Amino acid sequence: MKKRILPLILTVMMLFGLIPMASAVSVDEQSVDEQSVGVPTYTHLDVGVDGTLTVVSKCNGEAIDSQEVSVKISDVSATVDGYAVDDFYMITNPDGTQQWRSDLVWLDPNINTVDLTCTVTAEVNGQEISVPYTRHFNHLDLWHALYACPLHTGYDIGIVPADVDGLYDSITADVGFFTEDGGTINGDSAPVLYEDLLIGSSFPEAPTTAPDTYYAFDGWYTADAEGNATSDEAVASLPEVVPAGNTNYVAKWEKVSTPVTPVTPTAAAYQVEYYLQQENGGYALADTVTASAKLGSTVNAEIKSYDGYTYNAGVSVVSGEVVMPAANDKGGVDMLTLKVYYDLEKKNQPVNPSKPDQPADPSNPNQPADNGGATNPANGGNTTNANNTSATTGNNAAAGANTAAGDKANNNAVSPKTADSSMLYVSIALFAAAASGLVVLVLKRKSSAR
Repeated sequence: MKKRILPLILTVMMLFGLIPMASAVSVDEQSVDEQSVGVPTYTHLDVGVDGTLTVVSKCNGEAIDSQEVSVKISDVSATVDGYAVDDFYMITNPDGTQQWRSDLVWLDPNINTVDLTCTVTAEVNGQEISVPYTRHFNHLDLWHALYACPLHTGYDIGIVPADVDGLYDSITADVGFFTEDGGTINGDSAPVLYEDLLIGSSFPEAPTTAPDTYYAFDGWYTADAEGNATSDEAVASLPEVVPAGNTNYVAKWEKVSTPVTPVTPTAAAYQVEYYLQQENGGYALADTVTASAKLGSTVNAEIKSYDGYTYNAGVSVVSGEVVMPAANDKGGVDMLTLKVYYDLEKKNQPVNPSKPDQPADPSNPNQPADNGGATNPANGGNTTNANNTSATTGNNAAAGANTAAGDKANNNAVSPKTADSSMLYVSIALFAAAASGLVVLVLKRKSSAR
C-alpha cells in the first residue's frame, strides 16, 4: 500500500511544481519585447500609469471646463529590500498598454519593501511638463500588487497621475482679477478667480469694468494673491495664453472730480449799526460793526460812547437771535441787524421854531421836525420820511414870511395869543352893555303901561 501511495504523492508534487513554470513561461512569451534578455521571469516588478489625467477648470468655484491630459513615466528605478534595481525596460501588454519591467529572479517572491523613483510627464497643449515622483511600498502594498498581477508571479504597481504630488499644480495655473475702491468688475467688488487653467490654454477674458461716480478706469496692474498691486505701472495688455505660475491683476481707478460735501453751518454773521442824531433832529448812520455767533444764540450790541451824544435806549434795538443770512429780492442780504441810537446832548439840542419850549422827540416818527431827509429810527434807519420833509419845508416858508423888517415895524403889536384874549374881553363887555340897555328898556315900558 505504501509503495502505491508514494508514487502518487511524487506525481502530485511534480504537477504542482510544473504549473508555476508553465505559467511563468507563458507570461514571458506574452509580455517581454525584443529588449527582454530571454530569462524566464518567476518574480518581476511592473510599473505603469493609467495614461491620462482629468483636469477640471473652475471660475469662483464653479466648473467651466474639463480636459484629459496624457501622462507617461520614464527614468524608473527602485530599491527592493535594500537592493538597487535599475534595469527596467518597457513592455507592451496584449491590450496595448505599456509598462516598465524589471526581472527579479534572484529575489524571494515575498519581498517586504519597495521604494520606487521615476519621472512623470504630462503633455499639455503640445508641451511636455515633467515632475519627479517617489513612493514607498510596504509589505501590505506589495501583497496588493502581487494580487494585481494576472498570474501572481510578480508585482504590478500602478501609478495614478492624480495622486502624483505636484503634477496637477505643475500643468495648471490660477488667474485672479481684483478691484480697488472706485469701481466694480463684472458688476461687483468681489474678485473673479479662475482655478486650474491648463498652461498654454486661452487666457480668460478680463471682467467688465465700471467706474463709480467721480472716477475713471486707470488700467490693470499686476498684484499678489490678495489683490494688492505689485507694480506702479499698468500692464500694456493681458497675456493671450495662460502662463506657468499663478497670475493676478487688480483694477485701479483715477479720481476725476471731487463731490462737494454740503456742510451744515453752525454760525452766522450779524451786524450792529450806530446812528447819531443830526442838528435837524433826524439820525444818520455813523458806524457799522459785523460779527458772527452761533446760530440761534442771543447776542447783544456793544454800547459805545460818542462825544456830545447820549445813548437813547428808547429807540435802540440792542439784542436779538442770530439767524442764517438770506438773499432778498432787492439784491441784498437780510440778517440780524441791531441798531443803536445816540441823541445830541441837551446843551446842543436844536430848538423847534414852532415849539420853542419842546425839543424834538426822536421816538415820534411823525413829528414835524426838520429831518432834512435823514434816516427815521422808527423805520429801521433805512427810509426817508417824505411827509416830514414837506412839513419842514412848509414851516420854513411860513417863518420866512415873517421877516426882520416886519418884526421891527410891529414892535408894539400884540402876539396872536394876546390879541385873541383882548377880543374876548371886548365881546364880553359889549354883551354886558347890551344886556343892561335891554333891562332898562323893559323897565321903562312897564312904567309907561302903568
